[in-house]
Order: sequence, then C-alpha cells, then structure tokens
Amino acid sequence: MSQTKKTKKSSKASPASQEITTSMAISDLSKYYQYNCDKLLRLMWDKDYIRQKSAQGNKKYTPKMDDSTLRDALRHRGMEFESEIKRKLNELYEVIDCQHMSPADAKDVLRNVKVGQMLYQMKFDVPKGFYDEMGIKDIVKLKAFIPDFIEVKEEDGEKKLMVYDAKASKSARVPHQFQVASYAYLLEFVIKKIRGLSISRTGGIYLPSTQGPFQLQTFRMDFLLPKIERFFHDELPRIITAQKVPWHYNARCTTCEFVNVCRKDAEGSIAMIPYLSIEKAEDLKNFIQDWKSGGDEMDATNGSSSSSIHDDDVDIEDLADYFDNLNIDDKKSKETQKVVDTRIKQIVKYDSRLNSSPYLKALETKQAQFIGVASANFPQKTDHNLLISMSTDPFLSRPFGWGLCLYTSDGRILQNFRRAEAIPKNDESTLTFISLMDKFVTILEKSFEYLSRVKSRACVFVYAEQEKRTIQDALLEIISMDPDTISSAVQHTATRCLFNLFEDSSLLLGSGNMDGGDVTELPDEWREFPRLIILEQAIRENVAIHVPGFYRFVDIWQQLVKPKLHDQELLNSLEQHIEDIDLEDIYALWVAARSPISRTNEAQLLRVDFGCAVIKAYYELLKESTEDISSKLLFTPQVFTFTEIKAFKHHFLGKIHFFKQFEAVTDCARIRSARIKDFLQGEAVYGIRLQFEKFTKKDGQEWIAKFNLLSRGREGNILEYNALKEFILVEDNPEGVLEAIRFPDMKYRNKFFGYPLSVVCLYDINNSDPQKREIWLKGVFKKRLTGDSNNVYRLYKRYLDFNLDKVLSMLTEIDERNDDKSVFLDLLKDPNAWGSRSLTEEVEQFKEIKATALKLRDAFSMSPSQKEISAELLEKRLQIVWGPPGSGKTHFLALFITWYLSTVKPKPTSANANYIIGVTAFTRAAIDNLLDRISSVQIQRHKTDDFKIIRLVKDLKKTPLNNSLEECKAETLPKKLAGNKIGMIGKPVVIGGTVWDWYKVRRESGSGWAGCDIMIIDEGSQANASLAIECLNPKSGRLVVAGDHMQLGPIIQNTYPVFPPDHPLIFGSVQQCLMRREDGSVFHEEDFFLKKGQKHDFGPLTIQLRDNWRMNKELNCFFQKIYGDDYISKHPNQKLIFEDPKLSHIKDPLIQRILSPDSAITLVKLSMAGNIKIGSSLVSSQFLQNEADVVAKIASAYFESAKESRAKTKASLFIVTPHHRQRFAIQSRLVSYMNNQDISLQINTVEKMQGQEADIVISCFGFLDLNEISKESEFLFDRNRWNVAISRARCKAIVITTDEMLYPRSIEIFANKKTSEGWVFLSMVEKWDLVDDSDTTSSTNSTTNSQGSKDDDVILATPEQEVPPPPSSKKELESIATICEEATSTKQIVKKPEAPVRELTEDLKKFGFYDIPSSSDNTANNTANLFAINSPFNNIGFSGTSLSNDFIYTQTFDNSIYVFIDNSNILAGFKAICQSKLGKRRQKGKKMPMLDYIELFKIIEKGRNVKRKFLAASKPLFQPLTQAENAGYECAALQRINQREQCVDEIIQLQICNTLLDVQSPSTLVLATGDGNDAEYNEGGFYKCIKNALERGWNVEIISWKRQLNQNFIQLSKEWDTSCQIIRLDPFASKLGCRM
Repeated sequence: MSQTKKTKKSSKASPASQEITTSMAISDLSKYYQYNCDKLLRLMWDKDYIRQKSAQGNKKYTPKMDDSTLRDALRHRGMEFESEIKRKLNELYEVIDCQHMSPADAKDVLRNVKVGQMLYQMKFDVPKGFYDEMGIKDIVKLKAFIPDFIEVKEEDGEKKLMVYDAKASKSARVPHQFQVASYAYLLEFVIKKIRGLSISRTGGIYLPSTQGPFQLQTFRMDFLLPKIERFFHDELPRIITAQKVPWHYNARCTTCEFVNVCRKDAEGSIAMIPYLSIEKAEDLKNFIQDWKSGGDEMDATNGSSSSSIHDDDVDIEDLADYFDNLNIDDKKSKETQKVVDTRIKQIVKYDSRLNSSPYLKALETKQAQFIGVASANFPQKTDHNLLISMSTDPFLSRPFGWGLCLYTSDGRILQNFRRAEAIPKNDESTLTFISLMDKFVTILEKSFEYLSRVKSRACVFVYAEQEKRTIQDALLEIISMDPDTISSAVQHTATRCLFNLFEDSSLLLGSGNMDGGDVTELPDEWREFPRLIILEQAIRENVAIHVPGFYRFVDIWQQLVKPKLHDQELLNSLEQHIEDIDLEDIYALWVAARSPISRTNEAQLLRVDFGCAVIKAYYELLKESTEDISSKLLFTPQVFTFTEIKAFKHHFLGKIHFFKQFEAVTDCARIRSARIKDFLQGEAVYGIRLQFEKFTKKDGQEWIAKFNLLSRGREGNILEYNALKEFILVEDNPEGVLEAIRFPDMKYRNKFFGYPLSVVCLYDINNSDPQKREIWLKGVFKKRLTGDSNNVYRLYKRYLDFNLDKVLSMLTEIDERNDDKSVFLDLLKDPNAWGSRSLTEEVEQFKEIKATALKLRDAFSMSPSQKEISAELLEKRLQIVWGPPGSGKTHFLALFITWYLSTVKPKPTSANANYIIGVTAFTRAAIDNLLDRISSVQIQRHKTDDFKIIRLVKDLKKTPLNNSLEECKAETLPKKLAGNKIGMIGKPVVIGGTVWDWYKVRRESGSGWAGCDIMIIDEGSQANASLAIECLNPKSGRLVVAGDHMQLGPIIQNTYPVFPPDHPLIFGSVQQCLMRREDGSVFHEEDFFLKKGQKHDFGPLTIQLRDNWRMNKELNCFFQKIYGDDYISKHPNQKLIFEDPKLSHIKDPLIQRILSPDSAITLVKLSMAGNIKIGSSLVSSQFLQNEADVVAKIASAYFESAKESRAKTKASLFIVTPHHRQRFAIQSRLVSYMNNQDISLQINTVEKMQGQEADIVISCFGFLDLNEISKESEFLFDRNRWNVAISRARCKAIVITTDEMLYPRSIEIFANKKTSEGWVFLSMVEKWDLVDDSDTTSSTNSTTNSQGSKDDDVILATPEQEVPPPPSSKKELESIATICEEATSTKQIVKKPEAPVRELTEDLKKFGFYDIPSSSDNTANNTANLFAINSPFNNIGFSGTSLSNDFIYTQTFDNSIYVFIDNSNILAGFKAICQSKLGKRRQKGKKMPMLDYIELFKIIEKGRNVKRKFLAASKPLFQPLTQAENAGYECAALQRINQREQCVDEIIQLQICNTLLDVQSPSTLVLATGDGNDAEYNEGGFYKCIKNALERGWNVEIISWKRQLNQNFIQLSKEWDTSCQIIRLDPFASKLGCRM
C-alpha cells in the first residue's frame, strides 16, 4: 500500500513537463457517470482523435469508431429537439441566440442581462481560476463549454442564472444532471467578478413529452455541486495521472464508443465470464489474487487482499488453475476458505458434474455450454412459438418496420401468420405510422385468436430487450393518440394486444389521462408465467459462451446456433444473411437510398427465423446436458387465452383498479421468488429447514405438530405466531422445492381449504433457547410425517390476499354509477373546489351556536393548533389534519368529535334519523384505538348523554371493546338506525368500522339512507379509502383525513410511470392524493427540509398539528427543520436522569459519552482499522457482527445501569434496523434482555416501529460496502424512513453509521431528490453532533502518561487510515472532530483539527446547503458526541468492559403498578390444576384446596409500589375474599344469573379504561387473567384494554395459568416484545395452595 501511495504522489505532477495536447468536453466527462469506468476517461484523454486518425506508425489505441447511421440519427434528433425547444421558448421569453458569439463577448453580455431573457448556446472558455483552485492546470484541459439554455431569473430578490440542457431521451439520467451541474459550477468562476449576478442552485433538463413538445424537469444542485468539485479536484486527476486504472468489461459497455477497443483488451481476462457484475468481478479478483500470492486463505479479519487489483493481475487461466486445486468438501479446510470457495462457485455457476465452471468448459471446447441453472423464464415446452421483430427509427423514436411469424414447436412455419411491413424512409408521417401499426395489430390479433381457438400452450418471443420496448412504446403511442387522428377500432385492438403481451406498470400509460368520459381499458386477468420472452435474456441466464463481457448477435450464431441446429436448410438461409439482420444492420439497410422496402421486410423475416433457430438450438443444448428437462425449465405456459379487457368510464378508477391487481401480482411473485432462488442455489437460503419431532394434538380435521428449527436462513428469525395458514410445508429436497414452486398461490390466495400441498399456520414458537428453537405447526398434512433424522422438511411463505376481489368489485361498481352519484369521483377531480363548497343548510344552523362552540374549546383543554383546526373544520367540507410524530393525532380526533357533537349539537339530515360521524383507518386496531379514545374523552368530559358510539363488528358473540360502546353488524346498521334500534333517538352517533364494513353499510342502505355527515379517515391507501368516501352524504358530507405524508406511507411494490403534473398521486396515501395547492395543482416532490423561518404550504385544505407531546426540546428542535419553527415540544425538559449525572459508574468513556443525558442526539461512527480493503461481501458480513457488538455494548450499559432500581421505572429502548439480518445479529446478543420482564426492549425494522416511542432509540445504519450502499440508496437514504427511525425517541436518539454512509461516493444518491434529502438528514445528525471549540481545546490539552494514553482514556483525532472525503471538499474532513477508540489498549492524541468547527457550517453553505444546525444552536450542554469507533473485526474495543448498576430513568415514566385481577379466571385455573393432581383421590372425599391469595399477591406485586388494587369475582364465592380485602384490594362480587357470570369482565375492563384516562404518565398495568378475545381481527375484551395500554406507552404484565392463557395474549407479547410480558402461574402451584 505504501508503494501505491508513493506512486500517486509522484504521478500527479508527471504531466507537467509534457504539453497537454488533449482537451476534454464536459459531455465527454459525463459519460464517466454513465459507464462508471476509469478506463473510459483515460481513453478519451490519451489521444487527440483527429491527430490519431492521421498519425503514422504504431498506435496505442485504434481510432475512435466512425459514426454509424444510428449515431447520425441520434445526433440529428438531438439537434432538432433543441431547435423545437428554442422555437417554443421564443413565445415565452426573450431568447438571445448566442451561437456565433465569442467567449469574450459572452462575458460582456452577462454583465447586462435582464430578468426574463433566455440565452441559447452561449459559449464560455474555462477560466484559469478554475484550474488553479482544482490544482489541475498541468494535468488536464477542458474544452469550451456551451450550455443549451441559460435563463435569467429573479430568486430571493437576486438576479440569477439557471442552467438548462436539452436531452432527446425518455428521462433525465445522472450523466445529464452531471452535465448541467458542471456547467453551473464552471459558470461560478466565469461570473465571479460580475456584481449582482449569481448561479441558481436549481438546474433543469428539457425532455420530450407526450403532453406537448417538451417538459422541463428541474432538480436541486446544491447536493450535486460538492460531488462536482470532488470530481474535478480529486477523481479526474487521480484517473489521468495513475499508471494503471481498474476497469472491467461487461454488458454496460455495449453502447460505449470504445466497446470494440476494450473487447480486444478483455480477451483472456476475468471478463471471459460474460455479464459479470463489477462487484462479483472484484470478489473474484480479490480471492484469486490472494490464492496466487501463495499465502494462506483470506484472513477473516481482513476480508480481502491488501494489494491493488487490476484486470491484468487475474485472468481466466488463473481461474481455471484455481478450480484444478479446489476441494470445497475438504474437511480440513478452514471455515473462511470454505466460505470463499462457495462464493466463487456461485459466481462462476460451478457444475459439480464437470468439476468446473461451464464458462471454463466453453473456453476449452469453444462451444456453448448449458449452465444448468433452473429457470422460471423459459417454457419447458410449447405448442406454438410466435416470433416478432420490430426496428426503430431513433430520430423519431417510432418503428419503421416489423416482422412476425408463427411457428409450431418443431419449427414449421404457419404461412397464414407470416408477415412483414415497413414504411419508406422519405415518408415518416403520422399517417404512415398509424397504417404500419394498424397492419401490425391486425395480424397480431389474428395470431392471438388462432392460438386461443386451438387452445395452444404458446409463448411470444422477441430476440432483444430493445424490440420489446419498441413494441410496447408503439402500442402505447397508438392508444394515447387523439381520437380525431385514429379510429377507435385500431385503438381498441392495440389496447387488447398490449395487455395480452405485457405485465408491467407501463400499461397505466395506455389507460387514458383525460377527464370527460374517456374510456379506459384494462386487463381482466393476470398471468403468473410471462407471455413475452426475450431470447437474449434467456441465453444470458443459462448458456455459457467463450467471449468477453456480453454476447453479440454473431457470437450466438457461431457458438450456439451453428453447432446445435440440425435444420440445414434454415442454416444455409441464415448463413448468407447473418451479418445483415442485427437491428443496426436492418436500420442501415432501410436508410440506404437505393434499398427497396422489400429488402427491409426480408431482413425482418430472416431475423424472426433466426429467433426460431435460437429456440431450437437452446432446446438441443438442454437435451444434451440433462435428461430431466422439467428440473431445469420449471414452467409450461398455460393454455393461451386472448384476454378480454375491461372498459372503465373513469380513468382514475381504471388506474387504481390496475394498481391493486398489479401490486398483488408483484407481491405474489416476490414471495414465490424465494422458492425459485432456493432451487437455483440448491440450498435453503430463504426457506426454513425443520426436523419433525411429533404430533401433539388433533383439532377437528387438523393436527398440531412439533418441529425443531435446523437452520436460521433469511426467514427463520422473523417467525411469528399467526392463526392464518400462511406457510407451505414440503420435503427438504429438490422435488419438494419444485412442488412449492408449482403451488398456485394466486388461485388459493383467499381459500381456507382444498390445498394441493400441506398448508399450515404457525401455532406456537419457543425462542427461549437460541440454540434449540422449537415451533408448532397446525394444519392438514398431506404427506405422512416421520421423525427419522433424515426426514427434514422445508417451510415457505405463501401469498395471501382476502381483500383484492372486494376492492376490484367496489371500484367497478363506482365506475358504473352516474357521475353525480359518486362522491369519490367528484372529490378526486378537484379537492379544493369540493372542500370549499358552500353548505347552506349547515351554515344557517351554525350561525347562532358557532361563537359559543368556539369559546367552549378551552373547556376541552385544546391547544392553540387544536383550536385552529377545530375552527377550520366548522367551515370546510374537506380538512386534512397533518399530524407530525408525537403530535397526538388520535387524541385530537377524539377531542374534536366530543367537542363538536356536544357543543355544536348538529341536527340530522332530512333522510337520516341521526347525525352520523363515520370513522375508519388502515387497520382494525387503529379504528378500535380511536373509538376507545373517543369513549374515554366522552366519559372524562361527562358527555355520554350527547352521542352514542357504535362499533361495527363481524361477530356479536365476541367480547365487546368496552361497555360504553354499542356493537352492530355492518349489514344490519342501516335498518337499525332507521328503526331507532341502536343509538339514541335523534342524537348523533359515531360509527367506527373498516372500509369493508362501510362497503357493506352502503350496499345494504338502499335509497333511504343519506350517508354519513362526516367521515374521518385516519390514514390509509387511496384505493381502500375510496370505499369509505363513497359512504358520505353527497350533498353535505364532510371529510376529515389525518396522517403524515413525511413518514412511511403504504408499501408500494412497483415503480410507476411519471404522469402529467396535473395528475393526482393516486397510488400513495389518500392524504397525498387530496393535498392541492391554492391554484388546484398537484403536490409532487416538495422540499423535505425547511430554511430558517420557512413553513410548508400544502394548500388551503391542510393544517398542521403543531404540538409535540413526545420529544424533549433538543429533539424537537432538530425536527423543526422538517415541521417548522412552530412545532413546539410540550415536554421540553424530559431527559434521561442518572443517579450519577457524570455516569462515572460506566467505566468505558465512549459509552459514557454515548449515553450522556446532556445531549439528545448522538452519532456513533464505525470504521475499520488499518488498511483493510472494504467492499467484499465477506467483509460486510463480518462488519455486521461488529456493529451488533457495539449495539449490544450500548444497550447492556443502559439496562444494567437500571438494574437496581427497576421498582421505580421500566427502562425502554428501541433498536431500529433497516434489514432483518441486522436485527437477527443484535437479537442474538441481547437474548437475556429480550426475555426480561423488568425492561422494555424492542428490536425491529423501521416499518414495525412506526407509531411507537421509547426513551432511547438506537438507529443502526452501519454499512461499509460501497456497492451495497449505491444499490440500496433509495432504501438506505429514504428521507421518510430516516424521519420515522429518529422520531421514535422521547429523550435520546443514537445513530450508528459509517463514513461510507456519511460520505457516499455514488453520485446517483445526490442526483435523486429523495435520496439526496435522506443523505442531508444523516448529515444534519452529524453536524448537530459536532464538538465545539471549547471541548476540542480542553480535550486536546489533556496530559498524556508515559505510554502515550490520555488521563481520561479518550482521544480526539482524525483517523489515520484513508477515509472517503466529505462531499464538499477536503477542508471539511480536516475540520471534523472525532473521538477515536483505537484497536489496541494504548491511546494517544493523534492530531488536532485544523479548522474550528463553527466554520464547517459556513463551508456547507458555500454550495447553498440548507441551514444545518450546529452544536451551538442547541440549548443543551453540548459535549463531544460524534464517535469514530475504529477497530479490526476481532477486537472492537468493547469486549470485557465491566458495567456498573447505576439507575437510569426518565422523567416521563411512572414506575408504579396498577393491578387488576379476574378472580373467576384465576380461580378456575387453580381448581383445574388441582383437579389434575388429585385425580382419583378426589373421589375418595379429599376436599379441593383453597387458593392462597397472600402468595398470589406476592407473585403479582413483587414488592413494588402498587397504586391501585382491584379484584372482581362472581357470587356465590368459592372462598371468601377476606385476604384480598385485608391486603387493600377493592373487591367487587357480582351475582350469577342462571349460573352464568354477569359483567365481571366488563367491570374490570371499565376500571382499566378509567385508570388509563386518569393516570397521566405511562406506568405498568398488571392483569391477572387468561381470558382474551379470539376474534378474527384480534379485537375486544381484555385484549383491547391491553393493546390500548401498550399504545399509550404503558408496560403490561399478564398473569395466567398456562391452560387458561388465550393465544391472542401470546401473539400480543410477541408483537410488543418486552413491553408486554406473560407470567405463568403453573410453577407456583404449590405455593398457591395446590399441595398434593
């Protein structure tokens, strides 16, 4: 490594003595980010193209390839597009054409530009100051740069230049954004001395649009500009001056201008394994290089060799030699070497039959080899094959010709279905395009009708992905054309063809975008196996050919088709024309002036013939490699059906209908893919391996069976109890996995019986011993299970969906109604107009009482923002209540409803007997929580006589939620309301139910019910919410929607096309869909963070709750950057309070600072010591364990410190992980705490934590692998995910991350708005947490002992190892103060930061960053809270540290307990266990023992501070309650009637509810009963009381006998981890009096 560094230092100056003859254009440099290739920059820099072409003698590289006809077309198209934009802009701006202006004149023009002008093609020389500041004047020269458009505009009172570029492509890509940002960055230097002029931090790209001539896509550049500076300052000179650059040749190089140059260089390299990703190539190079070096296998602590790897260090021959020495089954091999060998086998598709890789076999034989990977994307067999080719004119982005032919499975041509058409080059009008496509869809329709008629199992094939896109785009264009230009018959046929070919979200673009009754057509059914197959992809997946990088057309011909095809006539026909039928060749033929159309048509048909030849050769190769084709090709296509399409009158409904179907199909495919991946890999990676032990019980036709968990897999640690049969059980062998793959999930998605395989539910699970986990499965087992040690089974999840059909049915029903009868459609068209519509009847009614009602808000203790929203709700039909984290959204809704109905006292509409407020939410639990809260507020405010609350249920026999609520089936509600059989006559009612309940209510209501007067929706997806919205009174109904679109919304499986700007966001939450600006326009990507003093404006219908009832002042201050300065903490002073404020009981100084209560936000930075090379998957895996160790250290210190004071409070901690693998690693280290009833510990993903809170939250984002960070950037840097993760904390948030996350190298992260703001979120945490000057000085002035360690054993340093520089500049890195814990025990001061920290914020503002808070902004005492924990894997520096037991508690949690005992239930369990022990002796006259209440109270209370003691029993009593009364228990004994218990449960539940209302601070609820509600939706009874307590932040302990314990309680304890504990009484039976 030292040698490498030395080379770098000397090389940067090496070009100084040489004249720089090569200059590079910004457009050339942008290709670096298109191909991610250092070699590309070197090739562009190493030569002058013109000089090279004319140079004599030896050339280092071949000249740049001549422009092909395709390149000419693309260039021509780009120029025409620019001219078209210019013509259009002339209508809007004063456009100044600068094409013939010199750079010197351009600068003079800039001095006098005026706002409103648009500068076109202005040319600038790169200023000398740029080269000086970047330090590259002797290294590289840039050509003059010419932005396409520069707009002069006014921003924030200043005159600014905004840069635009025109790109004739479908979407803006990173290279385009790089180009615009580079122009802006260089312009900064150009205008440096021009006063009153600056550069806008927003850039734009003009793109083609289907809605007009072009669309402008803008983006923020302040995140990109630091990357631009880093590129010019660091990356470009590094690449240019390096003696050797890393590179890899693969499929991404296909479109590069140097593709043929590099193809020659790649021969014999590791690129001879085609389509090898950069990450896998790097792994192979590292592993093989280590093997070549002759050293031992890769050190587990290193993860890779330290030497620098380049392509010529490792070649394909080295790989062959490696496999000659490979013995993966060698039992003497070290475990790490086995891991490496297994990884290499997976990368090269190692074939155990060949003892080699098929790629190496192809090298040896020079012929194609079948890889043998099982495929779900190629048919096992077919009856017919339909081949299609289609060629595009890149200038118009339209097809100019196509070919189609239908073949039988043996290759025989059906002449009636063989056709080709093309249009002449000199006539490319819209009419000729329509004519061409009319003929195409006509023959395609006839082909589909024939296949359907003969019931063929057929597939459609194209050779290349490009052809698939061309067909799809052309059909979409035909469908979306103006009806005046094309016949409806052609459009209908095109629509039907489109939906019978494709299965992706682009179909939505063909479903209409216009209002006014345009018919939208969508498919009526979905296919699980794809109908359209791309031959290129199938060959890539399963055929090995000896060529570098990727397979060309000619490679397939030479190494697959010619050797394997036995049809000599077809071979001869293709041989003569093989060089004329690639897509580029057909295009060249078409544009040739003397080429007749017939030649183009002939080439198209030869191309489809070639496709048929490829299919036949593929099957031939497959037959040679295996006799069992069904084990390699998993599916046979279904009988062909020419699917009908459904016509929707309203395109919004059609799109939502499609969305629901497509999401379901995608989710099903995701679940099924786990089985396919396991089959491909030959091991249980996703499935769960089980060993059958025994059957334990029979329940009707079903059995309960016990299994031992053999492997943990990816899914093994997320097993949770669920009564739904969501698993498939098969044998643990390839045949069993194939059975699981072929299980028809969609068919049985909502079925309860009749399965072809064993479908089971997880009945119970025992996690007490991590080394031996046991599970119980319940179901009908189709095959006989045996306990033989060789009989192992595998468990896979299956797809379930009970609601899909209901949603689709309802959407269809809405569409079939008249427009004026659909509230949802009326609302969706213009929410602002609908929400502001005058309600004459109610306005008159409110005049007299409105003022009085508003005054009475104070009586309900409303906060100012709650008062404001309440007042707005009186005036508007639609109100969106925006509830940030901790804002008490549910409580406000309950408060508003009670206030409104008791003070305004609205009258029922003429058709209804009652004024009706409907309530619904995303889940049943959320609905019950809101209803229960309304009931609590109603009782607390003594308003029970003002209105009734009705809960819609499925089963009236289940235990009710609480006694103050009436319950009713949805189907009977309308009749009961009309007949005054529910609620109070003439009084308002609040009705809560799921959207499906409301669907039933509306269906059964008929014409006599006017609908709800108010509907309240507490979050939810757009499709589901539509069902509830339809239940509103269409004339006067009001809608209230509550939620927070800045947290995680509904999970969406797919990426959907970008709709026009005025198209509502119909696929997100209902809140996002309805939020509109003042002018009615749709909100799309708004800025997440606010500048100082700025506020979000989400339109006239949205009001924010501005109270933060959760966080302390510092945390709240942080989140004001998102929610505004008026987002105020209601508990500003709450913090972690230790008995020793200095935490001296914690010996590790790092842990002291991490857990310090003086700061609410702490960032812990993990890094690797020394020169360990990062990026290897093995290294990342080991680093994961490293992160888990750190988290366990922090959590242990926190919990152990609270150990001695548990009687006072219950410590609560959330550990949030992005991935399940992190969760598993952390759980394995904290098992003892997870089973500890005295603490509250939850470890889960961000999604599972939403809506909850804890005193401390640890967010784990420790990722090292740059490739992983780049690939998962949309997930890891999701701004909403970060918002949820951090905002769960009440007192303290700890973020664990790495430099690789803080300073990501991938420019894609900064080019994407959402991910860039996610990165800003993480950067805000870091900058918030920086050390101030006084801390730095104090710490660095500490004395050191003779061994170099500091007195306080803490050091301030910048890491010695090389770390990635931050985004803006190297200066920032030097100014960051970090606390480093070295790998060894010796610690020393390394270096003091050179720049004061407060200057860092100003440096960030240099590029227009948001106002990022610094440590000086915080009111808390700021200490050093940014940590860099720098260590090798085998010594994190945290092992063996002793921890004291000082008490940690918060000001917001009451440590008292409240005890409630269901005497009947506890006594029944006691009698049952005594009876089982007495047996026959009971018949001999032995009396039943008495329960010892004193011992029971000891078990329950455990010496804690009991604030309330309540016991309820039934009379006649089995034994007196004297002991309970003497112990201070409040006892209630209720008389039985007809031997049935009366209201015992209900009175306990009422007392629990009263306690939850009366007690302000969360505490511990102890409930002694096993009686839970076994409802389908886990609702009602004690279960709901417990759920409410948990959701309010209480801890719960359930005391019960095992046999009495309801499964719902077990499930609840799993969902809430240590917040909900179960204590079984069985071990205490003897103490309680059962002494036999």
